[in-house]
Formats: sequence, C-alpha cells, structure tokens
Amino acid sequence: MASDNGVAASCADQRLSRSQAFAASGSQQAGQSDGTGVLQATLWTGSGASWVDLAPVGSSGSVALGVSGGQQVGYAIVSGVFLASLWSGTSASWIDLSPAGSTDARALAVQGGRQAGQATIGGAIHAGWWNGTAASWVDLNTAAMSSSIAYAISGSEQAGQAIASGVTRAAKWTGTAASWVDLHPAGATFSAARGAYAGRQAGYADFAGVRHAGVWSGSAASWEDLSTALTGSWGETQARGIFSDATTLYVVGWGFNNTSSRFEALLWTRPLAGTCYPNCDGSTIAPTLNVQDFTCFINRFASGETYANCDHSTVPPVLNVQDFNCFLNAFAIGCP
Repeated sequence: MASDNGVAASCADQRLSRSQAFAASGSQQAGQSDGTGVLQATLWTGSGASWVDLAPVGSSGSVALGVSGGQQVGYAIVSGVFLASLWSGTSASWIDLSPAGSTDARALAVQGGRQAGQATIGGAIHAGWWNGTAASWVDLNTAAMSSSIAYAISGSEQAGQAIASGVTRAAKWTGTAASWVDLHPAGATFSAARGAYAGRQAGYADFAGVRHAGVWSGSAASWEDLSTALTGSWGETQARGIFSDATTLYVVGWGFNNTSSRFEALLWTRPLAGTCYPNCDGSTIAPTLNVQDFTCFINRFASGETYANCDHSTVPPVLNVQDFNCFLNAFAIGCP
C-alpha cells in the first residue's frame, strides 16, 4: 500500500515473524500474519501498529482474503475443517458462513454487504454468495457444472469459473444459478474471471498453452485480450482486479517478462469511450439507463467509492445526500 504522498508504507509489526496483505479497501488492509506460530487472519489500517488479530477462538489457522465496507472475509480452520468466515473488524465479530451440509467453505470476496466464495457440497465445489449469514447462502452451481467458484462480487454480480463439458470456463452470475453466463472466449482451452466491477469482468484465458490477461463486458463475445497492449516480449499474463471511475478503466495483474526473465506487476488503463456518468452498471442494451443504475450507485456509495462523489465535493463528508441529488439529475438528463 502507499501513503498519500506516494511513499511506500510498511504494515510490518515487531510482534510478527511474517505477514501478507491480500486486499485493501478505503483505509483497511486485510491478510494474514504469524504472531503466535500460527497464521492468523489480520486487519490493518495503514501501519504495523494498527495490527488486529481476527483469528477466531479455537482456530488453528485463518486468513482474510477480502475487505470492503468495514467487513473482512476469508476462512478459518477449526477442528481441521475450513469454514467460510466474515468479520467486522474484530476476532469477536467472527461469523461462520459455512452452508449447512458443506464439508469445506471459503469466502473469497466482499462488497456492498455481500460475500462470494465456494463451498464443498456432496463432494463437489459449488460457487455461491451470502448476505452476512450462513443461512443466506445462494448456490450458483448448475446441473451442467461439475464444480464452480465465485472469486469476485460487485453489486448484484458474481464472477469466477465453472467446469462444464470438461472445460474450465470463466463465468458470471447475477444472483442465481439460472443466471449463469458462460464467458469462455472462442478458441480458449481454459478461462477464469478473477475480478468484477460495474458490469465488467477481468481474468485470463489460455490460448495455445499460454495464459492471456483479458477483460469482458458480460459476454464471451466481449472478450478483449490485454496482452496485445504490452510492448516487448511477454509470456503468461493474468488480470486479477478491475475498477472504473467515471472516465477510466483500470485493470491490475502480472505477466512474465521474457526479456527480464521475471514476473512483473502490470496496470492497464484506458479512457471509457462514450462514458455516460449515470450509466453506473455500464450496460449497452437499450434502455441504457434503468433501475439497475440506481442499485449500482447505491452500492458504490455504500462502499465509499470515488465514482459516487457525483458533485465532486472535497469538503468532508465527501459523500452525502447531495451526491444522490446529483445522480438523479444526471439520470434525468440521460445519455447522449
């Protein structure tokens, strides 16, 4: 992570023999650390001194893999079983999200008060999502899938992968198993979506044995190969995260630089052509503006995203009721 002046800041703490941060949102960072000889889910707020041990009592290991809106998700190992986990900043806040009947469960992403991940049910891994409790689990696996995983969640959308007809395919859902969309690009032998944001998905697909980073806009036909934008000689590339504000698309990942013979972090950016601010969900099918854009705006407001600062205010609170009024006005004007 970086401080406001662009200088790298460390979250290391002298109590820890090792630590890793896997996700960040707002002022929070989530990951794991070894302070007691056991890897434990950990939360920071910008410094080593802010370290918070999230490990549930009785766990033999845990990790926080996602953070958003004051919630952290991951898993904890209790009595040898992996339990999907949700925290709200403290160890005592731990909630076991594991669905009834599951033998292994892991929460991999969180956004807008919803969580996404996987649960092993009947010997098969099923993608699914929650709304804060184990009982809220929604199974996204279909009869056509031998297994599936949801790696990301954005608003009402979940993204990940599903094995169908013997092929691992990038997948997206909008809340139900029946909503499954196969994102697998033509000619690929393997694909997976690892990030989702405002109607777009980021991930990778294998062509001729080489993994290519790419993005989708909700369909297999929308696949865009990001590796073609790189200069020089590159091998495998992967996209792992995606974000957009009102004007720009950002995708992060990594690739193997054949010249330097090492993996290197990558950031792709590009202007959003024909951007229409109130088209929050990025839909292109008429009518472009609809109730889904209101839901999208509310979710992004709740997550404290820059996009929701519609009136561009800079005096705290940056996000307030004026941003709702601004969005309503922009919606009423419509897209050109």
